Amino acid sequence: MNTSDRDTPSKQPRPLVLALMLTGALLLQAYPGITHKARAGSDPMVLARKILFKTGVVVAKMQGKEGVPLAVSQAVRLNLSQKLGISISQLKITASSAENWPDTCLGLAATGEVCGQMMVSGWRVVVANHWVYRTDDTGRKIVLENRNAPVSYLPEAVKNAVLAAVEPKLAMDAPPPEFTWVEWREWENSCLGLTGADPECGSNKVAGWVAIVSSGPNRWVYRTDDTGKTVLLDAQLSAADSNSKPASLPIPVLHAVKMDLAKAVGIPPEELQLREFSPQTWSDLCLGIPKSDEECTPSNNVDGWRIVLSAGDTSWAYRTDATGKQIRLEDALLR
Repeated sequence: MNTSDRDTPSKQPRPLVLALMLTGALLLQAYPGITHKARAGSDPMVLARKILFKTGVVVAKMQGKEGVPLAVSQAVRLNLSQKLGISISQLKITASSAENWPDTCLGLAATGEVCGQMMVSGWRVVVANHWVYRTDDTGRKIVLENRNAPVSYLPEAVKNAVLAAVEPKLAMDAPPPEFTWVEWREWENSCLGLTGADPECGSNKVAGWVAIVSSGPNRWVYRTDDTGKTVLLDAQLSAADSNSKPASLPIPVLHAVKMDLAKAVGIPPEELQLREFSPQTWSDLCLGIPKSDEECTPSNNVDGWRIVLSAGDTSWAYRTDATGKQIRLEDALLR
């Protein structure tokens, strides 16, 4: 079947190519000596090489040594330094690739954000071997892809505030509390997204953290702002007592399920609510839900979880293994 021309998107030149062309043209004006020396008998290839050399020098100044435009590199590192409260000089770009994003939200729409449906050329940038950003070509639009972080990135003030909140909950003979998971977040209000925390929650967004602290079988999940002045217990995700294995859902497992469902149904992960969860032991490595043409090895000891997420009046049930590396969506929607 033939496809009409209107159905075939025209390929636009990347801004860097346009910049090279424009820079070359400007150099002809800025360095008239180049063309002045090119008399009738001059080799045109010599002239071309001179122009390309001058152009390369100018473009090299526009781009950083990582291959990313300096404006993009600066914007990404400045954004992360403000989030983590550390100097921008401590943040190095460790990987990057040119990308074409599906919309003006760079494929990661925030809650309520309207995205223009057009291809946007830009970059995927990794900072400090961990933090992954999506940007446009100019660095004016940047979006953080992953929010979980090494514990060492948690600001000292936040760390001390969380430990102070945990201390009264510890038994006399309890082992020292340890941070097992931290994740940067942007909360939708001053109550850090917890309903019932305060009848009057300011509507301004608040930068902060999710921090999980464990002591023996006990685990507490806290939400904080980025200064540590506001520290709230997330009671739904916390478990303060367990006689055998912890009955609390690991945050990495919940995160994996939310991200999978968000991609499948197009709902931002922060709008997906945890409705219920329960530990399970599945009968095979496919968690009882084999995919087409998939061979499932029988097993009696695949520990995992059954997790129900909801958005509005609709709910979805997932099955996972203990780590969240293996996840399966149950076919039926729950009402």
